[in-house]
Amino acid sequence: MLDDESMQRTVESVAQYGVLAPLIARPRPEGGYEIISGHRRQHAAELAGLDTLPVIVREMDDDAAVILMVDSNLQRENILPSERAFAYKMKLDAMKHQAGRPVQENYSQLGNNFGKLSSEEMAEELGTSVITNITEIALDGDKVTAKQETEEGYRTVEASAPCVVTVTKPEYDPRYPTIKNKMAARKKPIGDIKEADLADLEKEKVGESNAKVQIVKLYEPAKKEAGIKIQEETPEDSAMKAVAMMADAKVF
Repeated sequence: MLDDESMQRTVESVAQYGVLAPLIARPRPEGGYEIISGHRRQHAAELAGLDTLPVIVREMDDDAAVILMVDSNLQRENILPSERAFAYKMKLDAMKHQAGRPVQENYSQLGNNFGKLSSEEMAEELGTSVITNITEIALDGDKVTAKQETEEGYRTVEASAPCVVTVTKPEYDPRYPTIKNKMAARKKPIGDIKEADLADLEKEKVGESNAKVQIVKLYEPAKKEAGIKIQEETPEDSAMKAVAMMADAKVF
């Protein structure tokens, strides 16, 4: 969570008026509570020196918690398109899991008890169009062009962005790095670029003073801690456990 200008404005508002919108939390099985919505408000309250703040406690399962958490995060003003897409993906998986459908299955082949696809539910909620069974996709400005698989073969369809897209399978095999290539990459020499190599660059457009991105802090990254292995009874349970742990760590 960044202590940026937006957070500073929130801290000033909280210091002056208090936390107007209550946080939402749920009880933990092992005791205590887990905040589902309101992490930024909690952080702002801490920075403002508040000892207490309003919280609404609700009983909810993991799927309901994910949906509420995503909906809350989508209300933020400054959210990257990649963050928005990942949030919608999490919500779509939770909606499918609530309806008893395995998230690893093809989205477009499964329907809920009302006969409506999860992708259609999401598109209806967002007020956008939906394209299913996609194998290829291209984006040109606000125009989405996709290759759609049908029972008769393939067809090219277009839609305006943003829209909900479900992918069946790509028409290529992903290439994964091998142990041999990883070891070879570690032995590759790292070249140095000297000032003479940059002689042809326009001096008024280079250098730290002319850079659009300024270096605020330079430091050595902390060493990575040992990973945590998550192994629940089903892949879906493992995924939900991972989401809950990331929520605890305030990754979202």
